[in-house]
Amino acid sequence: MGKPIPYGEEEIVQGDRWDLGGSAVVEVRFLGDEIFEQQSVRLSVRKSGNISLSDGSTTKVVAIHDESNLPRFARHWVDPKRDSLLVYNSYPVSRGGQQFEESWTGNAGMIVTPVSDFVRRYECSDGNGPFDRTNLLFEIEILSSDTPWLPAEIYK
Repeated sequence: MGKPIPYGEEEIVQGDRWDLGGSAVVEVRFLGDEIFEQQSVRLSVRKSGNISLSDGSTTKVVAIHDESNLPRFARHWVDPKRDSLLVYNSYPVSRGGQQFEESWTGNAGMIVTPVSDFVRRYECSDGNGPFDRTNLLFEIEILSSDTPWLPAEIYK
């Protein structure tokens, strides 16, 4: 990732690394009334880590989409294996009539604001036009690794 860019009293970054200190449940919660269908939140761990999905599989990267027919939050059990969790946004771009998902291009970036030791707020711009911190708004909260995270546990 590139170096932070000054933005008034704040900084624009391409992604945010969190040292979780071990496994945890990571909750992504979209903010405001607007549904952010054009972007997604990406959670990523390095090769030795895992992110658990609700179907029982694991992955290294998961995209969390904000859609009107889904809850506005998602939880995943994350084990970064002595490493950090990377948080960034992705967005659609069109080239040659084809759609692609990209990150870290054009003016894309985010302003990260710590809310507490366990919560951070993200204001993201996609890669199109001037920087707009309202293209995607979400918070991430780090919860205890024994917090219910599967849909069947949350929606009892």
